[in-house]
Amino acid sequence: MQTTSFLAAAPSSPPATYPEAADHVETDLLRAVIKAHERQAAEQAVLVQAATKELEAFSHAMTHDLRAPLRGIAGLARGLREDHGDTLGEEARRVLDLVSAEARRMGRLIEDLAAYSRIGSQRLEPAVINMADLAQSAFQDLVEGMAALAPSLRLGNLPAAYADRALVREIFRQLLENAIKFTARADVEIVVAGEIAGAWITYCIADNGVGFDPRYGHRLFSVFQRLHRSDDFPGSGMGLAVVHRIVQRHGGRTWAESTPKEGAKFYFSLPNYQEIIA
Repeated sequence: MQTTSFLAAAPSSPPATYPEAADHVETDLLRAVIKAHERQAAEQAVLVQAATKELEAFSHAMTHDLRAPLRGIAGLARGLREDHGDTLGEEARRVLDLVSAEARRMGRLIEDLAAYSRIGSQRLEPAVINMADLAQSAFQDLVEGMAALAPSLRLGNLPAAYADRALVREIFRQLLENAIKFTARADVEIVVAGEIAGAWITYCIADNGVGFDPRYGHRLFSVFQRLHRSDDFPGSGMGLAVVHRIVQRHGGRTWAESTPKEGAKFYFSLPNYQEIIA
């Protein structure tokens, strides 16, 4: 039986085409698409920059305007306690103490919010950083004055980074303070290590504390978000948001892993400056 090949059925010569004209049309179309994308990206960048400036201005005004009435509330409560404390009943004194304590807490929240806002406008002064020295220094400042419950710190490999030294020190301070707070017992060990993977350098701060429910880990780096009761672990819920903002300004990312009651690992990545220079 004779079969017919698809190749044999093909015409002996292809139809006439105009490759140069087709290439020209495709090139013009590609250039138009690229220009449209560039224009759209530029417009979005302007909008984002304007929104960021507006948010920073709002945060600054809010923190400034809230301080005055808050000081007034705290002052009135303190004056009432000092001038009329002897004539007040036990419940009245308890309420005044509660007002004073809440005013102080609100003051700390305002200060933390102001610090968070300043990060967005602070000028970066990048330099090559010895990350091991920086982590050790931040840790020593935190444990100074602690006695029996002072944790131990183990430093692994920590590649140098190219970033703003003061801001990266704040990253270590916040993450180490967080690790100390959630591991408040005698056998605490905190491990800080890092590794290079292509265009990124990733650093990890690990502890053997209470951990957190990983289902809600995405909330950790948001403003005023907490996964534990403030009565059990004090704090404003701003520390990890500050870390995220600093890392974001350096073009990196943050994330965390944990198993409840088995500790937690907090990661942040920064661009590998050696890869960029190369």
